[in-house]
Amino acid sequence: VFRKKPGSTLLASLRSFLSTQPAEGVHTVRQYYGEKVALYFGFVRYYVSSVTMVALTTFPLAVVTAACNVLLDYMPQWTQRLETILWWCSLVFALRVVVWQGSWYYHWVEVEHRYGILWGNKGKVDSARTLLEGHLRRDV
Repeated sequence: VFRKKPGSTLLASLRSFLSTQPAEGVHTVRQYYGEKVALYFGFVRYYVSSVTMVALTTFPLAVVTAACNVLLDYMPQWTQRLETILWWCSLVFALRVVVWQGSWYYHWVEVEHRYGILWGNKGKVDSARTLLEGHLRRDV
């Protein structure tokens, strides 16, 4: 949860919350509840910070869109120009969401691997088990 640390500015606390580095709180949760629960909280922290950044960067588009919709009612002579602006705002918003979604997933995979490396369960090589005998079949 977002808490202001003693002796730090609000901006520094917000910047540390929005960073994609693994949080020290996630490590505390891992020590107490285990890796699955800690990974869940790490995911939620990462998702909230990502959605916050998308909301902040697309807020100007929402303001322009709302202004154009209001002006359409009061300025009928500008209908063609305002509809063009609305079309471009919709296109930019759609592209922003598509790019964010695509990059978000791949970046989350990197953050997940970073957690795994810090916790010591990634990067291990399983040796081939040559002494096993039996038939390969699907587990039901």
